[in-house]
Amino acid sequence: MIETADAEPEYNDAAIRFLEALWGDGYLSPGGPDEVDRVVEGLSLKGKTILDIGCGAGGITLHLVARHGAAPATGFDVEGPVIEMARRKAILEGLQDRVRFVQAPPGPLPFADTSFDVVFSKDALLHVRDKEALFAEIFRVLKPGGVFAASNWMISHDGEPFADMKAYVAAEGLSFAMASPARYAEAMRRAGFIDVAVRDRNAWYR
Repeated sequence: MIETADAEPEYNDAAIRFLEALWGDGYLSPGGPDEVDRVVEGLSLKGKTILDIGCGAGGITLHLVARHGAAPATGFDVEGPVIEMARRKAILEGLQDRVRFVQAPPGPLPFADTSFDVVFSKDALLHVRDKEALFAEIFRVLKPGGVFAASNWMISHDGEPFADMKAYVAAEGLSFAMASPARYAEAMRRAGFIDVAVRDRNAWYR
């Protein structure tokens, strides 16, 4: 369900190298492994099947395996360059037998019903315009009693972004479709999720 603005990848090799220089090897957004740990805080991932949606260059997926014991882990992204890099990183870290990286075009997630114990995503869901369809797909691939844990860039309302944000998104060629925490929570509940909790991390990101 991850959407891209057009056929050209947003995260080509040059963009990947630039973002990794900012945020760390294998990471394309702020926070690195410490922020991943905060998102999964309190969850037991050891031996759990896990799907990382919008896995990018693979740093998060590999961290969930190496640090938290998730296995097997699947990283999914719609863009080829990041998946190729993630596969190389898995080999370099000797984790290729515990992870797989899947690339597929935008649309329904290419996984069977009830495939995963945990679905994770960090800073990727803002690329998806149809939040209701997104969470219906995540709910579909989760096993009964499974857990969805994510962080994401949001805005405080569901109208048009402010002019400065729109200018930034246009200048960077990004496919952002941000929404409010309230819309995310409602879309999750409609999909069937219960015990939905939201934690505001604005102070840290500022």
